[in-house]
Amino acid sequence: MQLIFEIRRPPIFVGPIDQYRDADAFLLVYSTTSRETFTRIEHHYNRIISVKRCTCCGVPLAHRRSAFSIPIMLAGDNFDKVDKREVSREEGVRLAERLGCGFLETSTKTTLNVEICFYTLVRMIRENRERGKMIEADRSESERPRGEDKELKKKGKTLRNVICCGD
Repeated sequence: MQLIFEIRRPPIFVGPIDQYRDADAFLLVYSTTSRETFTRIEHHYNRIISVKRCTCCGVPLAHRRSAFSIPIMLAGDNFDKVDKREVSREEGVRLAERLGCGFLETSTKTTLNVEICFYTLVRMIRENRERGKMIEADRSESERPRGEDKELKKKGKTLRNVICCGD
């Protein structure tokens, strides 16, 4: 596993943005005791989306929603510090829903939900890979109508990017 950036005060970027392209999943972490780290999450999410490309046709995901979603978890850390909380759980849930991410509140101090975040990301990666295999199997060569490949090639497309991205 490779750490691409850490969110601290101020945020510290520890890797080139090109490293995002090959990542299988992302864990975006903010501190529930720091509104600043919460507001920076969307910036990091947009950087990921701007670099990640559709797994089959190469079009940037910022331009198109792919059937193969990027596994992303949003984690609100330090939720055990109730007296210092600046970001509510509801705000974290709403942001995760808007971005299409999983969500958990964690405590690195007590390790509550930390493992669950990583297990969830691994499960999301596996589900994406299985979904990709099922799409490929649904449209195996023997099931395709004759001449379909030639038509797609004329349009500059392959079967896989038609299934993934549509027209």
